[in-house]
Amino acid sequence: MIVVIMFYMKKTLHLNLHNLNIPVEVTYGTRNRRTFYLCYGIISTTISENSSLSSLRERLEKIFPYEKLAKINLTPLYTDSYVYIFGSVYHFINRGKSSFDYEHCYVNLGNGFLSIKEILYSYIVNRLEELEKIMGLSHHQIKIRNMVTCLGVNHLKSHEITFGIKLVHFSKELIDSVIIHELCHDKVANHSQKFYNLVEQYCQNYKEKTQKLIYGKVN
Repeated sequence: MIVVIMFYMKKTLHLNLHNLNIPVEVTYGTRNRRTFYLCYGIISTTISENSSLSSLRERLEKIFPYEKLAKINLTPLYTDSYVYIFGSVYHFINRGKSSFDYEHCYVNLGNGFLSIKEILYSYIVNRLEELEKIMGLSHHQIKIRNMVTCLGVNHLKSHEITFGIKLVHFSKELIDSVIIHELCHDKVANHSQKFYNLVEQYCQNYKEKTQKLIYGKVN
């Protein structure tokens, strides 16, 4: 039996779209996908290795009008010298790769240096437990992954919730809105009006907070 393993390269570009410098995370695959995602203020998609940037730019400008792109916060969530943690700017120590990395860049929030991934994990574990008690839900296992197309996923069968690591850049209030959203799926699995009514019971101004997460506004 021959097993073929495909390796897909990811790269973050900054494309001029409607005269705005927009971050686009591109995954190079075997073909172009028709789906485009906007999350954390970053557009993400998959294109073939043979695709030109000019064709990608044309497609993006058709899908995303200026009015929508103008809402994106163009201040980077991190650079080589700083990173946003819970909506505030911090300097970090890089103990791993030469470039920014969530697992090897460490920040001191006052209780010693922790990796950025550990900081998010610690907050979500404690806050999740508090909200589970408030909502009358049983305990969930959690995972943190570098997801670019969504904020979180509730795996109902395994009773496990996966959260996007980029949430660490946003205020705790915005992170809480994602935790509440995923916990509400324990009671309503779909995204019906009944579901959003339930979310609003535990998270006021939920839609406004979600918009901030989509457009990369940390507070």
